[in-house]
Amino acid sequence: PVDIDTCAMWFVGDSLTSDLASAAFCQLVSLGYELSPTRCDINSRGLLEGSCELTHPNPVQQQYCPKVRLRMGTCNKGRVTLGRTDITATLDEAGPIILNHGVHENSREDFKNWMERYFYRAYNRLTKNVPESSRYRFMWREHEPQHFQTEGAVWGGVRTECGQPPPYEDGSPGLYDNYRNEEAYNFFVREGLVPNAVHVVKSYDAHKPVHAFHFPGDCTHYCYTPWRFDLTWHGIAMGLLQTPKMQNYEPQSQLEHRLGLGQGLVGHAEGPLTAEEHNLFLEGLRAYGRGERTWDMISKSYVTTRSSETIRKYAKEYFIEKGIY
Repeated sequence: PVDIDTCAMWFVGDSLTSDLASAAFCQLVSLGYELSPTRCDINSRGLLEGSCELTHPNPVQQQYCPKVRLRMGTCNKGRVTLGRTDITATLDEAGPIILNHGVHENSREDFKNWMERYFYRAYNRLTKNVPESSRYRFMWREHEPQHFQTEGAVWGGVRTECGQPPPYEDGSPGLYDNYRNEEAYNFFVREGLVPNAVHVVKSYDAHKPVHAFHFPGDCTHYCYTPWRFDLTWHGIAMGLLQTPKMQNYEPQSQLEHRLGLGQGLVGHAEGPLTAEEHNLFLEGLRAYGRGERTWDMISKSYVTTRSSETIRKYAKEYFIEKGIY
């Protein structure tokens, strides 16, 4: 489009989000984009703190995004800071705004309080202070799991070796405590923000097995590897399919093909639930209980490989088997 010549990616959050912004750098460079040091806000630690522009030497090859502007900001009590960058200087761009917060909220209650007190302050700052909000797609990035050797695998105040959650005293497998994503999704559902106002980029379940990808003693941050971010890029691309400015200029089927988003990537599995899916179902049941919206939320937040209707039928069979009516 003639009025948009820059594809933007806004990353707002803490150190884990900074990791994602760095991965975006690497991904773009691998696609042939060139980084201009004179157009980057880099801090003393060599990390992006503001904005940075990359351009492709062959605009014809990258006709949809000849220029990419990355933005990295922080969110403190809902106050968004993008380094030295003017948050409203975005007349020439369009793209996703990706927010994540809460890795330092080390209890369910603390995270819930942050969502209720500060989320809208950050959301309004990021969506209402831009020239044309329809050019942007607001997204919430799921937290990756921590892998501490504690109950729920969450940070317990002491560094440990990284691994799967320790088993319970009765020998049953330990379960992950996914309270940050659970409370975030509950908040979005309660406020009526999903799926239209907020697109959730999922990554939690896919990271459960990769506990070996941490630095020793740091079971929160992950070592860099390109494939780890593939699911995140896919989730962002799926959210962009719902952006009005992108829909206006290119048919969705054509865009899906160009982005490599075949139906096989987003479909639901069939047949009996696997043992891992059953354990995820139980985790979701503990989190949400039995209710009218339970099966939909379990499908979206826990057993993401199955439809809500499949989860509903499975739950009915499960309760009959357990003699619970």
